[in-house]
Amino acid sequence: MSNNTSMATLVGALVGAGAYGPATSAAAVASVPLRAPLQAISQIQHARVEIYCGHNAQAVADIRAASQQLRSAGRAPSLALAMLGEAAWLARQNQYERAAQALEAALLQIDAA
Repeated sequence: MSNNTSMATLVGALVGAGAYGPATSAAAVASVPLRAPLQAISQIQHARVEIYCGHNAQAVADIRAASQQLRSAGRAPSLALAMLGEAAWLARQNQYERAAQALEAALLQIDAA
């Protein structure tokens, strides 16, 4: 964001990013770290915010880092990795809504594993 962005606009964007797409229940988020690295989940959630804000390069970097975290932990459902790859590709193509949906699908796959 630019340096002249007001704090209210920034807070509004962050609040809006949290509401972007279907919400993940608190119980689902709480159960995910037991099966997947907390850092990977955090990076996926941060990527959702970056996609919402139009920061494609940072979103793709977060998605790649999350994928690597999941692979290195040996807890990477193949469908979740595929959805993360799709989300990165969609973010590079400026298809924000579909990218956010792919991230949500990846989180659901991670939770189901």
